Amino acid sequence: MNRVFNALDVARRDLAAQRNDNVLRVTRSTFRRRRRAPTTGASNESAGVWRVRLFLLALADQSVLPAPTESSRLSREGLGIPAHDQQGVVSERSYVKLSMTLLEFNSYVCQSFPTIPLNMIGFTLARAGNSRLLTQLQATTMADLKRSVGRSRVYIIPQADIPTLLVMASSSASAALRPAGAPSASAASTSATDSEGAASAASTLATDSEGAPSASAASTLATDSEGAPSASAASTLATDSEGAPSASAASTSAATETAGSTTAPTPPSTSVSMDADVESLHSAQWVNAGTPEVFYRRSRLEQPNRNSFNDFLIDDSDEEEEGEDEAFGTLESYVFPVEEVDLAVLLSDFRKEFVSDGLVSNICIRRKKLLESAIKAISRVTFCWNNSPYIEFVGEDGDDMGGPQREFFRLLMIEVQTTMGIFEGKAGQVFLTYDQAALDGHKYFQAGRLIAWSVAHGGPCIKALDPSLYQLMCGQEAQLEQFDCSVLPDPDVQSRAKRILQCKTAEDLSALQQDLGDWISECGIPGIFSATIGEIPKIYSYVVKHYIFLRTAKMVNQFTEGMNAFGNLWDLVRNNWIAFVPCFTNMRTPLTKSSFKAILKYEYSPRGTNHREKEEDTIYSWELVLNLIEDKLTELTFEDLLIFITGADEVPTLGFPNKPSIDFYTQEAGVRRLPYASTCAMTLFLPRGITEEQELHNILNQSVKDSLGFLKV
Repeated sequence: MNRVFNALDVARRDLAAQRNDNVLRVTRSTFRRRRRAPTTGASNESAGVWRVRLFLLALADQSVLPAPTESSRLSREGLGIPAHDQQGVVSERSYVKLSMTLLEFNSYVCQSFPTIPLNMIGFTLARAGNSRLLTQLQATTMADLKRSVGRSRVYIIPQADIPTLLVMASSSASAALRPAGAPSASAASTSATDSEGAASAASTLATDSEGAPSASAASTLATDSEGAPSASAASTLATDSEGAPSASAASTSAATETAGSTTAPTPPSTSVSMDADVESLHSAQWVNAGTPEVFYRRSRLEQPNRNSFNDFLIDDSDEEEEGEDEAFGTLESYVFPVEEVDLAVLLSDFRKEFVSDGLVSNICIRRKKLLESAIKAISRVTFCWNNSPYIEFVGEDGDDMGGPQREFFRLLMIEVQTTMGIFEGKAGQVFLTYDQAALDGHKYFQAGRLIAWSVAHGGPCIKALDPSLYQLMCGQEAQLEQFDCSVLPDPDVQSRAKRILQCKTAEDLSALQQDLGDWISECGIPGIFSATIGEIPKIYSYVVKHYIFLRTAKMVNQFTEGMNAFGNLWDLVRNNWIAFVPCFTNMRTPLTKSSFKAILKYEYSPRGTNHREKEEDTIYSWELVLNLIEDKLTELTFEDLLIFITGADEVPTLGFPNKPSIDFYTQEAGVRRLPYASTCAMTLFLPRGITEEQELHNILNQSVKDSLGFLKV
């Protein structure tokens, strides 16, 4: 496609310059076959590029992804997502060559955040897993780094906390952090705006006494009728008394390949000529000195990996026939690839658009009839799904400050999957049932509404659909030739599908046509009777597609209509199906001790107090209990503890509103008080002074297993 686009550009210019009346002949000669120009081995670099998505964190001890609101704040303050990668910006700076070294990549990271002195602070690279935990990356090449990152962003963890003052006052901080001998600058600027919003500015850069280069520049920034800035500049570099290199240049630019690129100044200590020093201007040796970025509007967008026109030669040979002319599409019709959006961003934007802040709806729930209570609640005439649900469990006195809502949606998704009667198959890999009575009763529609309601308010999704079914529901083509027929819920269909897979010879095919030909034909493959052995894999995929998707098409449509009833949520899922894979399929991994501990924080008493000593005794026993769970020597799981503390069995996609914590209480004499939790505050309270792990395990296990509800133990 790049060759086609380049050929079109060349043809347009050639045709515009032609004065010959024979347009047909000119067009034919313009579109002659093009061949790539030969290159030497030394310059034959790898053409592979990688779309890098960076995110700069502010804290050196960051172990969990920040909440979406915190991420947005970081991006606004110069951290987070770099300016060239903000949503809606198309920039070639988001792409790097896989042939570059890790040293060059580190330089690229520093230049992506020009207001932050990352080269002085230092940083490490990390990726985020399914549980939003950060894992540091270890790689020796760019290819290794890309494989380690996967679909995650590249998270940059500074080796020292980046203070807010440094971010908000970047210019002052850059001057304060400049090493000795570095260039200093003084600037004066004036701006005036006319009725169209045009502005003009002038700036002067002076030379200090250390012999740093001096420059004077005048620039005019104008705005066209569409509000797109255009710029022209003339600059002169003078030589100081210390013998620094000098050069003069005047340049006018209508368009450049990279917006906001920076040029490193010549070091003050350099005394050689500019021509000799150009060869040492390697990108890895230079960092951004705080040069402001200038953005402009291009006449049209270009692919980041476009080949240059010099990379092709016109082949004037007459070996092609006159009838071999091909029709080329226009550049305007080309659809550029859409970058995958983070799931947290999609859900956060959805909530901002549809969920009403400050408005609540009281939802009364009978715990023993949770699914029935939920369906009755959303079926009321006055029900408004945009309002935040305030959950009241009958017979339980807990106020819903977040905990009851998290527990309700978690239990609701279990009920929808197991007791509603519209799903079948193994747990975590289910299919829609073919039930016409349920279809007439609009059960699939109700299930879609319940799932959308949960997702819209930060609750979990079903996380149980078969991955192939989910792809087909999203309008994608699944690789059904490798489908595992053992997961099919009907044993008879399992055996028949296995029989198709075992067909290897002409005799097997003849027997298959005789025994199962009519059944396969009823699945929508009437060509089974004339099929060959080579077509068996495709026939198998058609049979699987018929059984898991086409047969239940009406059920699937009713289910998706139910999800679309709440803010057209299924349309959002369909358009971003890759991002929503963790919501609808079972990609969960069990919590580990390290990931569970990373979720928690500890509320200790001040050091040196008696309470602190007893709290550390309890935490040591707590660590031993966690070892028992990790070694599977107890019925307790990390998910059980997380449910007891927060009401959720995993970290939500949008994160918890604050970090869950462990606090302490003093055990009164003669009273056996069990550990307890506040799911709203997400705090687990443990007794001080527990020195035996078995004692803590017993009372903790009793609290978790015997809990009957809020304020009921």
